Amino acid sequence: MAAPSSKRHLGRFGWTCLAAATSLCLTSSAFAASDVLRGEFAKVLEAIEKGEQEQVPDELAAYPLYPYLESKRLRRQIWKAPGDETDVAIIDWLDDNAALPLAKDFRADWLNSLPKRGEWARLHQYYEPTSRGSLQCHYVNARTRLEPKADVLADAKAQYLVGQSQPDACDPVFDWLEEQGELTDGLVRERAKLAMEAGQPNLVRYLLRQLPDDDSIQGYAQAWLTMRQGSARYIESVVKSRELPEAFEPIVEEAFKRLSRFDSERAWELLVPFTEVFGDRKTLLLRSRRDVAVGLAYDRDARAIPMFRTVPGYMLGPSAREWRVRSAMYFQDWEQVRTWIGEMPEEQRGEETWQYWLARAEVATGHPADARKRFREVAQERSYYGYLAADELSLPYAMNHVRAPVRANVQDNFRSLSGAERAREWYLIDRPREARVEWKAVTENLEKSDLMQAAQVAQSWGWYEQAIITLAQSQYWSDLDIRYPLPWSNEVIPLASEFGITPEDIWAITRSESLFARDAHSYAGARGLMQLMPATAREVARRDSIRYGGVSDLYDPTTNLRLGSRYLAELLERYDGSLALAAAAYNAGPHRVDRWKPAYPVETAIWAENIPFNATRGYVQKVLKHATGFHWQRTGQPMRVSQRMGDIQPDIEVAE
Repeated sequence: MAAPSSKRHLGRFGWTCLAAATSLCLTSSAFAASDVLRGEFAKVLEAIEKGEQEQVPDELAAYPLYPYLESKRLRRQIWKAPGDETDVAIIDWLDDNAALPLAKDFRADWLNSLPKRGEWARLHQYYEPTSRGSLQCHYVNARTRLEPKADVLADAKAQYLVGQSQPDACDPVFDWLEEQGELTDGLVRERAKLAMEAGQPNLVRYLLRQLPDDDSIQGYAQAWLTMRQGSARYIESVVKSRELPEAFEPIVEEAFKRLSRFDSERAWELLVPFTEVFGDRKTLLLRSRRDVAVGLAYDRDARAIPMFRTVPGYMLGPSAREWRVRSAMYFQDWEQVRTWIGEMPEEQRGEETWQYWLARAEVATGHPADARKRFREVAQERSYYGYLAADELSLPYAMNHVRAPVRANVQDNFRSLSGAERAREWYLIDRPREARVEWKAVTENLEKSDLMQAAQVAQSWGWYEQAIITLAQSQYWSDLDIRYPLPWSNEVIPLASEFGITPEDIWAITRSESLFARDAHSYAGARGLMQLMPATAREVARRDSIRYGGVSDLYDPTTNLRLGSRYLAELLERYDGSLALAAAAYNAGPHRVDRWKPAYPVETAIWAENIPFNATRGYVQKVLKHATGFHWQRTGQPMRVSQRMGDIQPDIEVAE
C-alpha cells in the first residue's frame, strides 16, 4: 500500500489537514475584512508596538490578525514586566495559538529572555527546536542543570565542535564541559581543525592558546596562520627553507589557491622556483598548476591555456573544467574549446551553456551542420543561451507563453484558508515580513497544481514577489504574465523616457535585484526595489538634485525607482549603452568592470562568460534575459539579445 502523502489538495474542500502526525487543520473562514477594520487594526498594532497602548480592544476580535495584538503586547512585557505573571500569560497565548506561524518567533524571543532570570526549568519545558544558535545553547545549558550528564554530553560536544565562533550564550556550555573534564586537548584540537577548514584564523589562535606549546597540532596550525597572513610570503619561505613536510602540503596547496585568486601573476612567478625545489611532489604540483591556471583564467591571461594543458583532466573539478573552456574561448582558440567541452562529463556537457558554446566552436572549426542542429536545440529554451542560439540562426524566440490553468474553485478554497487570509491582511497593512511567514506556512505543503493556483492569487493581490516565487515552486514556467509583470508602470515608463533608457532595463534590474520586494534589504546594506546602497543613493541624489531624506526613503518605491533608474542611466552612458557592462557595474561596481575591460575588442557574450565573479556573471545573463521578457510583455515582441551585445571596445571613454 502506498504511503499517504503529506501534500495538501485544495480542489475538493474549503479546509484541509496537514500530515496526520501534526493533528493540525487549516480551517477556512468566510471572513472578509473591511478597510475600516483593517485600518483600525493597523493603528492599534502600531500603538501597542510603540508602547502607547496597553489594552487590546475586543472590537477587533473578528479580525484575522487579532491574536497577534496580544502577542505584541506580551512581547513588550517580556522586558517591561518580566516575571511569572507575564510568563503565564505568554504560555496561555502559545497554548491557544501554537498553530500561528509567527508564534515560533514569539516563543523564541520569550525563551531567550528566561536565562537572565534563571528560569532554566521553564526554558527546558517550553523549548522547541530552533535555528537560533544562542537559543540552542541556552537550551543545552538548561539541560546541563536539569538532566544527567550522560544525556547531555553528546549534544554539548556538538555545540562545541563547530568551526565558527559560537554565540556568547554557548560559553556556559563550554565551561560545563571543562568542569566535567570533557574539554580535552583532543576535543580542542578537533575544533581547531574545523576552524582551519572554515578559514577562521582568529578562532584558531584562540584555540591554540588552550593547548600545550608542544601539542601535535601547534606546528601545523602556526604554519597555516602564517600562510593566512600572506600566501606569497609563505610560499617564498618554504622555497627558501627547501623543507616541506608531507603533512604540510595542504597548506601550500591552499596558499597557491588563495594567491592565484587574488594575484595570479605572483602565483605564476612563484610556481617556477617551487617546482625547481619540490619537483618530486607530483600531485601537489599538479594541483598547484591547476589553481594557477584557474587564477590566470579569472584574469583573462593567455598563459592559462598552456598551463591547463599540463594538468590531467582527472585533476579538474566542475569549476576548473569550465574555466579551462572559458580561457580558450576568450582567446578564440575554438578547436581547444571544442575539445575541452567534449572532455566534460556528460551531464555537465549537456548543460545549455556548454551546448551553446560547443555550437559556436563547431561553427568556427568548420562543422556548420552540427552547429545548426545544436543551435536549434538550444533555441527551444526560453533563456539567455536560448535567445543567443536563436539569434545565431535568426529564429524567433521560444517565448511560448501559456497562461497557467485557472481553477476558480481551488483559488477560492485557497483564499478562504485562514493562513492565506492572514498573509493577505499582513500584506495589505504593509507588513511584508509577517506576510511572507504566513504565506510560506500556508503554501509549503501544497501540491504543484495548487501552488500554481496560489501564485495566481498572489498575482491578483499585486504581490508580484510571492507570485513569481510560488509559480517557480510549482515548476510551471510558461505563464509570462506572472513571471514578467509590469509593476509601477506609471513611474517606470516616464522615468525611462526622462533618463533616455528603456523601461525593460529598469524592470530587468529591479526583478533581478529584489523580485519587486520594496522592503528588500541585503546583507551588504542595499535597500529597496532597486537595491541601492545608501552612499550610492546619496551621491546620485546630490548630483541630480533629487529629493532624498535618508535611508528610510529607499523603501519608498517612487524614490527608489527614481534614484535607481538615474544610476542605471549613468552606467549605461558610461559604458556606451552596453546593458551587459552596465548590469555588471550595477552588481559588482564600476571599478571592477573597468578592471575587467579587455585590451582589445571582445564579443560581449564572450566577455560576460569570463566575468570572474559567479554571482555577477549570472546576474548579467539574468538581466539580459529578463529585459527580453519584459520587452515582450510590454510590446508583444521580444527584444533581441544580440541588439544589446556587440563587441566591447577597449578604447571606450569612461566618464569620471
